[in-house]
Amino acid sequence: MNTDASEVPPAGPPAARRHEPSRRQAQADTTRSQLLLAAERLYATHGISEVSNRQVAEAAGSANNSAVGYYLGTKSDLLEAMLSAHNDPIAQDMKRMVERTAGSPHLHDYVQCLVRPYTDHLARLGTPSWFARVIAQVVTDPTLVRTRLFETTLGPTMRQAFSAMWPQIAAAPEGTVEMRQHVLRNMVIHTCAEQERLAHHSGTPADWELVSEVLIHSVTAILTHVPECAADPSDSAPSEHSGDPDPTV
Repeated sequence: MNTDASEVPPAGPPAARRHEPSRRQAQADTTRSQLLLAAERLYATHGISEVSNRQVAEAAGSANNSAVGYYLGTKSDLLEAMLSAHNDPIAQDMKRMVERTAGSPHLHDYVQCLVRPYTDHLARLGTPSWFARVIAQVVTDPTLVRTRLFETTLGPTMRQAFSAMWPQIAAAPEGTVEMRQHVLRNMVIHTCAEQERLAHHSGTPADWELVSEVLIHSVTAILTHVPECAADPSDSAPSEHSGDPDPTV
């Protein structure tokens, strides 16, 4: 009989040992998802700055107050993971729409590329949802707006859509382009955040198809309107970030 200890199999059922790592990973993924969802809900209802990682862990049902740090990292890491989880599918839809729209002479088509992937994503989240209210805070918080939180897959795709759109509004004074971009961003983000809030409190799902249509037509009208008293860009000092793409788009 061969009694070499190196050939003696370890104790325990082989199947159990084989599945143990995958089971632990699945449990970790579940905990991580619960933490992200709890953070999203708390951030939307109480404000990002008012919520601690400990409160997030408690809301997720974790007995470990350090769960966020263990599974996600810092608060910035948590926000980055949250944004990426939403931005990735939005960016994929947006990229497909931009590719299909390439060459269109209609500004409406390009505005649709920027609006509809976002409203469609919010519709898929169901009621209640929290993400629109979180992103509305991120884009107005000076401590977050110019951080790596916007260095996600969504940013480059949105800039691609914007670059294809601007030639369609060549009549707009050059000095108003960046301002119009900010108006577009704020109109879409804050309108959606308000619709999400109303749906949450009323219990009636938002009509995201209607929201999308209203935004697309409203933004198109704003982008094509040329102010009679538009300032000559040569008369104004260059902005602090002149020439740099807006990190929030």
